[in-house]
Amino acid sequence: MNDLDDLKRNTNLVVLLESYGVALKKRGAEWDGLCVAHTEKNPSMQVYESKGDGIMRWHCKSCGAGGTVIDAIMVLERCDESAAINRLKANGFHGGKKMATIEPIKPAMNEWIHQVAPEEMPDMTSKDYGQPVAIWRYNDEQGRCLGYVARYEKSKDQKSYRPYTFGSYSENAKAEWKPKTWTAGKRPLYGLDLLAARPDAKVAICEGEKAADAARKLLPAMVCITWPGGANGIKAVDWSPLTNRDVLLIPDADKSGVGYDAMLGVAGFLLAIGCKVRIIDTSDQPDKWDLADALEDGWTTAQLQEWAKPRITSLTSREIEKQREDAEKKTALPEQLSGNSETNHAPEFDEDSSIYDLPPLEPEPYMPMIINVQPQQIADAPAVKPAKLKRHTRVTESLAPELIEFSDDHLAKVWANSDGQDWLYCHGWECWMHWDGSRWAIDRKRSVTNIVSDYLNSAAAWREAGSCHSRIGAVLVE
Repeated sequence: MNDLDDLKRNTNLVVLLESYGVALKKRGAEWDGLCVAHTEKNPSMQVYESKGDGIMRWHCKSCGAGGTVIDAIMVLERCDESAAINRLKANGFHGGKKMATIEPIKPAMNEWIHQVAPEEMPDMTSKDYGQPVAIWRYNDEQGRCLGYVARYEKSKDQKSYRPYTFGSYSENAKAEWKPKTWTAGKRPLYGLDLLAARPDAKVAICEGEKAADAARKLLPAMVCITWPGGANGIKAVDWSPLTNRDVLLIPDADKSGVGYDAMLGVAGFLLAIGCKVRIIDTSDQPDKWDLADALEDGWTTAQLQEWAKPRITSLTSREIEKQREDAEKKTALPEQLSGNSETNHAPEFDEDSSIYDLPPLEPEPYMPMIINVQPQQIADAPAVKPAKLKRHTRVTESLAPELIEFSDDHLAKVWANSDGQDWLYCHGWECWMHWDGSRWAIDRKRSVTNIVSDYLNSAAAWREAGSCHSRIGAVLVE
């Protein structure tokens, strides 16, 4: 025996788990409960006392996790074994005593799950910045608290923002306040309760909570909101509460163009959910200017409306793509514009950019294009009788230009020139979108597949033609 075994043996694992908010139900000599290592709805974790050494252990029949009290603390506190042992010793957790609050090591396992928070505000004191100079509360549609964003300032040039949410790393563990942002993909908008209260009002989206508060004073006829996380947090926000709304985007006047580009990213999500989107050109204002500055300078609602009216333009998916292409041309090298660049320039790494959180794209396997055709006579077909050609006849370079109409590239260009202007593939949503005359609508019925199939069914010349490789490597004929 050693001191570590004595520590495990003298610790009541049941009481420890219950102190973390894990509900256990006694069943004979064991206890059943929801697993602390993963999220589940039906209890699959058992807590029991080993007959051989008298040490209490836990085991999940679903995910296989388990161990002694040390392993339980490692999972619940997201710390290593050494830290778990030290915490257990420091708290003297024996014989049913409650464990004192300890600041856990930064977690590295499960995703943070936020939930509706209690009304009592958390302590937002920062070791580096002290007390926050401003606090913004985020509510859900019913006005219940979802968390806060605090702003800290050491000096005019040293500012920091920190979100505080109420949640846990497992639905089976006790929720608590932490300086963590909201669950990815479910980050709320600042002003959900205002959107729900005024479902028919127009919406103004600003960059940052301070600008949104100023907009509410300058534009009282509109619901003025923002989103958490800035430009890097756009993809993690739940934009669905804005479905089919009339939205005006008000970017900061960043001379670098970051603010405007961020709003274009927001517009992409809004157009996909049926919003009417417009944007104000703020480039004539000083660098970093926003509506908070306008309010401090004494602007009135009438003055803001007079300034904004000639600077408002509508945004469509085509307009967004055109502006991005124009921006790329402005920053491109001359050899890139002429198409003579011989080197591939890797993009500069930006550790703050959210695109580096995405998994690498897997190369798509080559899928031969099968064409069902009816016999047709083509005027410029090769002067060779099909009956004398063997199957899988290789096409020589001299014949390849004659058969260019059979290539994947050519057929794609034909379709793009005819119907392509009404179709758009959204990589962020991984779906095709169709222009219905007023907005881009998601192609939920996969109509684009049928349209492309119609082109393929009438594209070839000979009966039962086989696959046509995009480089015309071979043509299958009778």
